[in-house]
Amino acid sequence: MVDLGGVDFIASIGIRHLVLAAKTVARNSRTLVLLNPKPLVADVLTTAGLQTILPMFHSEQEAAAVLSRYPG
Repeated sequence: MVDLGGVDFIASIGIRHLVLAAKTVARNSRTLVLLNPKPLVADVLTTAGLQTILPMFHSEQEAAAVLSRYPG
């Protein structure tokens, strides 16, 4: 879980790092979730088509529910 609550802007290098991290954890049958993205950041990631590999949530409970589906 990555808390983006303090992130006001995301550039391509930040997006690249998030995608690489998501792919790395996916190799172990896990998922990386983003918590509290501000509207601008969420819009950028959605426009880039990344909401599937970088699911976004606005509460820890929602994110934890998704993460609990993965063993270990």
